[in-house]
Amino acid sequence: MNNKSFIIMSDYGITFKSDLENQEILIQQGRFVKAAYIGHRGWVSIHDPEDWEEMAIVLKEGYLLAAPKRLVKQVVSGGS
Repeated sequence: MNNKSFIIMSDYGITFKSDLENQEILIQQGRFVKAAYIGHRGWVSIHDPEDWEEMAIVLKEGYLLAAPKRLVKQVVSGGS
């Protein structure tokens, strides 16, 4: 995937790629925080996620931000 990360997992929790607009929306919810060191680029952290359906959505969005265009096209179109 062109060596681009979209998720970092640690003892702290989960940090994932987001755009700045979605980052602000997530932070306003109170469960998410701006990631240390890389938050200025849109990255968001959560310590103990409870809503895994929501996490699936934000992680997929993070993947789509980091993935090569040909893979994004496959994911968006649902094709192989």
